[in-house]
Amino acid sequence: MRLQPKMQRQHQGTALVIGLVLLVVATILAVVGMQSSTFQERMASNQHNKAISFMAAEMGGAYLVEELARMGFVADLDPQAFPFPVGSDQEPREAGGFGYFYISAMQVVTGDPDLGLPDSLTASIIGVSRENINGDDLAQTELEVSIESFLILAGGGTSDAAINLVGDVDEFVMPNSNSLTVYGTAGEDGTYGPAVGTLKGSDAAAIETELASKGNVDGECPNGPRLCNYHGGITAGNFHEFWQTPDEIWNFVDATCAQAGSADGRNTTGLVANTNDTVRCGSDVPGNTIARGRPSDRAEAMRMKTTVVTGDANMNFSGGQTGAGLLVVTGDLYANGNPSWDGIIIVLGGVYDVKGGGNGILDGTIYVLNLDPSNDRVTWSTAGGGTATYNHNCDKIEAALDTLGTYDPEEDPPSTARNIFGDAHGCEPVGGLGPGAAPDPRREYRVQRWVEVLRGGNPG
Repeated sequence: MRLQPKMQRQHQGTALVIGLVLLVVATILAVVGMQSSTFQERMASNQHNKAISFMAAEMGGAYLVEELARMGFVADLDPQAFPFPVGSDQEPREAGGFGYFYISAMQVVTGDPDLGLPDSLTASIIGVSRENINGDDLAQTELEVSIESFLILAGGGTSDAAINLVGDVDEFVMPNSNSLTVYGTAGEDGTYGPAVGTLKGSDAAAIETELASKGNVDGECPNGPRLCNYHGGITAGNFHEFWQTPDEIWNFVDATCAQAGSADGRNTTGLVANTNDTVRCGSDVPGNTIARGRPSDRAEAMRMKTTVVTGDANMNFSGGQTGAGLLVVTGDLYANGNPSWDGIIIVLGGVYDVKGGGNGILDGTIYVLNLDPSNDRVTWSTAGGGTATYNHNCDKIEAALDTLGTYDPEEDPPSTARNIFGDAHGCEPVGGLGPGAAPDPRREYRVQRWVEVLRGGNPG
């Protein structure tokens, strides 16, 4: 056997050591490379999530401005009545992709026009990136939006429409027909005031979504034929304070019935009326409130008069019956047939329900509200063929109110039913700022400033 030289055996040992060292170095480099790659991936993911949260917050700011423009931003806007819930505990709204936003705080400050200080609104909008709406925040961006507006409303400015729902809308059902039309007051420029007005933007949006979903989409009405029949659209409004002050409304009812000769406008039974039967009050609907058939009966029904029904009212409009004037129902109003009316209908029990043909024409306006202190929800339900037309008509509104006498805006405090009602209808000449009135620069919505203050970042 031939033995290897000693030096050769030493070289073979060195090669083994060097190989092992190189293997260890390569392993370390691979591990470091993997860690660096993971770190870079995490950085990219964080940047991606941060971008999503920022874009979600930006979308929230745009949404806020859009809703304020829709409502008509005024200094006395109640943040609690804003159509989208406000507060850090509110469920976020989707903003596309994995982004969501919510409005965490909002404050409205009244300016001083004498000092040149505008009304202002500030809101904190939180944008987040999440795997799902209920997931943990992967990134968060807070934007502080500041808006200034020189919108100053004079007394009487309202959002009155052909149909006014002053309360939380529990149900809104219209006949499923393209023949039904609703018109807000027509302006000289060809535009319309609101067709349907709600107290809250969330209710207006829900009604709009419901109407837009009905009918086939076509070129003339990309949002659905039903919605296009509502000329002036569905809007949330700043209703006159009269409609949001139950004591004032009851004072108006009492004063109206007192004008008829009743001592109690809330509980009057039977029927009382003033000497010329232009103001009546009682638990029953007077026979000449609506009529059809003989010309004399129809003429009597179309004579403007004020009628207060204490409690629920059941009215039969079948056969083309019509009525005119100011109708106040302290309970719910149930009707069948084809209601036609010139003037004002006010329902204080929260329910307006019509069963029957669904035809007829209303020229004037309808208010539905609920004066039950424990329940302010309102219901609008009409069914049938659906060829009815609702027109917001200021001339008919004024004519109906004329049955209560003259209006003295200087009387303080108001002593008559007409003065208590005041200019709570948004029509010229006494309303001054209602739909269809001449443009007034004090009613223009104008965003003076929109400032974003970026805060926050990735959670943790």
